[in-house]
Amino acid sequence: MAEAMTTAEIATKADVREAQAATMAAIAAVKTETMAAITELKSTLRESEQRQAVENAAMRSALRESEWRQIAENATMRAEAKAMELRMTIKLGGLIAAGVAALAAMKFFGH
Repeated sequence: MAEAMTTAEIATKADVREAQAATMAAIAAVKTETMAAITELKSTLRESEQRQAVENAAMRSALRESEWRQIAENATMRAEAKAMELRMTIKLGGLIAAGVAALAAMKFFGH
């Protein structure tokens, strides 16, 4: 009977070792899969960060372009306003000159 117990104990220990080995193999497989998933996630994150950086650069560029366009439009409007002011000054000068000429003519002709 003692030999039968020993054989049963040996079989149980072998089963335990086999179960431990299977558990260790499963843990190793999960660890490998987890590491692969982490690596893929890091790669995806880097790609996402790079895409975001490109999008940010494009937005900054568009903003700068918009700012320069606004500066140019403002300068154009100021130039147009100055040109209008100059035209009005010339017209006013012409009217004043015509008025002075009319007064001179009236004075010359005795009115």
